[in-house]
Amino acid sequence: MNKNFRFYFFGFEPVFIVGLSSILRKICSNAEIIDKYEPSEDTFESNLDGYVFISKTVYVNFFHMIKAQHNNKIIVLFDDIESSMLSNIFHVNVVACFTYDVDISEIEFGLNRVIQGHKYISQNILQDLLPNLTFNKKELHKQSSPINKMSKNEFAIFKHLQNGLGNKEIYSLTGLKPSTISTYKKRIFEKFNTKSIVKINELLNR
Repeated sequence: MNKNFRFYFFGFEPVFIVGLSSILRKICSNAEIIDKYEPSEDTFESNLDGYVFISKTVYVNFFHMIKAQHNNKIIVLFDDIESSMLSNIFHVNVVACFTYDVDISEIEFGLNRVIQGHKYISQNILQDLLPNLTFNKKELHKQSSPINKMSKNEFAIFKHLQNGLGNKEIYSLTGLKPSTISTYKKRIFEKFNTKSIVKINELLNR
């Protein structure tokens, strides 16, 4: 990619930043890595103009200020995750979230998606936590919501579809047979009475 990308890191050990920096420079040769170590309140009052990596501690301590961010793209890396904390992610400017124990190939894949303008949630978070969370309170608090009727596997496929992934990409992450993925997709679309993920997103965002 020819575009310049600026990446900020807050709350990470130097060895971790070195490892992640190599991935970022592999994805985009013009990546500019800026290590801020410890953030302050002033940090999130200004526009950093780039992708901002934050740890769980930073996320918790500066949540209200991060929530006010509009120009920066936030990427959260958790050492451990709790549903009560993670649910807030969908109300702030977060474009991706991973855990430290996720495979390095998935981090590279997810960051590639983010740089291309998509959002990404790591597979283990999707499988273990998201089926129990509320994404859109207005819609999902209704017992009749199609999402409430999804199985755990259907929900995982559903989130991959929302992330813009196709069958081959979903297969590479989940290992599910293409026929199985197609079956889950068919069930998801039947629940929403549509064959378009765009239409589903429109319904959920009303």
